[in-house]
Amino acid sequence: MFRKLTNQPNIAITIDLDGHDMPTYAPNEAVSGRVSITSDGEVKCKDVEIRLRWYTAGRGNVNSMNEAVDILPVTFISPDSTVSETFRMSLPAMPFSYSGTLIQIIWEVQVEVNIQAALNPFGALDAKASRVFVVRP
Repeated sequence: MFRKLTNQPNIAITIDLDGHDMPTYAPNEAVSGRVSITSDGEVKCKDVEIRLRWYTAGRGNVNSMNEAVDILPVTFISPDSTVSETFRMSLPAMPFSYSGTLIQIIWEVQVEVNIQAALNPFGALDAKASRVFVVRP
């Protein structure tokens, strides 16, 4: 998925989860995989964050929680090359994924390329991607 950033190159982020097409995990299980980032131009960044997180959707208040965060010391993405890193993070015991009439609990691995502040003073142009998965007992 390419996302055009104003005055910035296109950045593509791919998240592959080990051994899963439609991933389903048990509580306390490890979520592992590989993140690949490419760009069609030079990108100077502060870092790359990989988050294991859940959030709610539907009626009522929106809630979210980062359960684990890995910060990769990536400061430069070269054009036509790939930054590729593995990750492994453990799920907590709860909450489970849920899809009801009024509310959903959604789990995801989210990756964010944090563009340097001098190039991105408002923070709105950082590149993000996510991969949804299911947690059930």
